[in-house]
Amino acid sequence: ENKKSIAALEKSLKLRKKYPNSREYNSGKIYDNLAAVHLLSKDTVNCLRVLQEKITQMPEIYPNPNDYYLSIMLMLQSGKIEAGRKMLKTALTALNESPLSARAEAVFDYYDGNFEQSKEKCDNLLALGNNQVETFLLLAILKLQKNKPSEAFEFLKKGYQINPENATLIKVFDKFYQKKQD
Repeated sequence: ENKKSIAALEKSLKLRKKYPNSREYNSGKIYDNLAAVHLLSKDTVNCLRVLQEKITQMPEIYPNPNDYYLSIMLMLQSGKIEAGRKMLKTALTALNESPLSARAEAVFDYYDGNFEQSKEKCDNLLALGNNQVETFLLLAILKLQKNKPSEAFEFLKKGYQINPENATLIKVFDKFYQKKQD
């Protein structure tokens, strides 16, 4: 089923490229749907390819913070740390202080072992009212590293209240409960 969707979306993009001035095709939405289908198929390589193509094809029309953030996270997940840093610099230029860019900076601080800077950036995001699951997850991980499980659990609960369906959150919860039972 996903293969049919991918083929149809790829065909739509080809038509859009063939008729660039046509208003009948919303390329941004086509790219979004194609990236989503690849992600649902667990094809992160093609998901990243589609996101990067969208960013480079239409940066002035669709500077979507989520495109940059997801690209950065996919790069980190696949071990492409420097490519992720480069994408973050592009995002910072294109997005002008987006909370997603700030969260990505906090993730890089974490990867670099700058845990206090990472926590500070997360705290700043929360102070600005940017209560996203990913921010609470990162704060929970930072608390677990400092051997403060009850504080970590409070952050996990806040993230769960926002989105109980978040797969990463569920995995961290599962690990947390397994440690409690051991």
